[in-house]
Amino acid sequence: MLCILFGSSKTPSTRHRFYVFKDELEKEYEIVIGRNLFDLLRYLTRADLIFIQKKLINAFFWTFFVPLTKAKIIYDFDDAIYTSAGKNWSSWTKLKIKCRFQLTLRLADLVLCPSNYLATEANKYSSKVVVFPMSVKDPQFNRQQKNKSTLFGWAGHPQSLDLLKAIVFEIGKFQKESGVTDFLLLCGDVDPKLDFSYTWMSFSLSNEKYFFENVDVGLAPSRNTIFDMGKSPIKIIQHFSYSKTVLTNMRGGAEDIVNANNAFIVNDVPNSWGIAMCAIINAPLELKIKSDNAYLTYQNKFDFEKNKRSFSRLLKNV
Repeated sequence: MLCILFGSSKTPSTRHRFYVFKDELEKEYEIVIGRNLFDLLRYLTRADLIFIQKKLINAFFWTFFVPLTKAKIIYDFDDAIYTSAGKNWSSWTKLKIKCRFQLTLRLADLVLCPSNYLATEANKYSSKVVVFPMSVKDPQFNRQQKNKSTLFGWAGHPQSLDLLKAIVFEIGKFQKESGVTDFLLLCGDVDPKLDFSYTWMSFSLSNEKYFFENVDVGLAPSRNTIFDMGKSPIKIIQHFSYSKTVLTNMRGGAEDIVNANNAFIVNDVPNSWGIAMCAIINAPLELKIKSDNAYLTYQNKFDFEKNKRSFSRLLKNV
């Protein structure tokens, strides 16, 4: 099985779309990670399966390399990679990306994506689309709430800080009015120096574990753009796996994950975040119910132990 991956085992999307299954796959396949053109040429003719994760492959590959193999091709994507993601792309770049995306989907023997939102787009170019959810291993920890007061937090890549910065004023106002100033921020290697009270933690796997164990409500702000709506936010699923709920305005792909039973949903109106945070700290029973439902959602849809068998069957049946 030749794998052409978007990132390493530390890259969240690659970790939860491929590496989480790697040990199971190695029981049935010899796994080769194609890191360069040499690897591709060396293993292409020997592969039974080619797994491409979120890479947009150009026409040169399909024209000259694919005819060399009899392998079935599986394409997996978990973002709206067919859009510019806010980047100032030229018309030529937009056309190139669009053509690569469409060509890849048309020629793949199986297309995997984690949400119905992305599947709607993929179905325009392929009849072989399967919605396969993100998969997270159960952290197996004591799920009893430890905090005397409700602890809010945000975890994300520095590139996503603009999402949090958009609601910084509302968080600061909430802290001043409620007196609740505890907030955990897990992000990057440098404190972003935001204008509200928080405890910053640099990203590491151990800090990530501490963050999810201790935060009671994760904040998950988003924008109403095609790219943001295409996300199937791993951080929300991680919160759910720890029996923790979220406060979010996410739409699109996130609607396969969050609902009024397992999360606090806010609308894009002024001060909605501050009002919601104030309501949460005064409703401990509702918080517990949503947190319990969040874990049930995780168990039913996103648990690795459940999904690994489905993933294996999908590959066998290509």
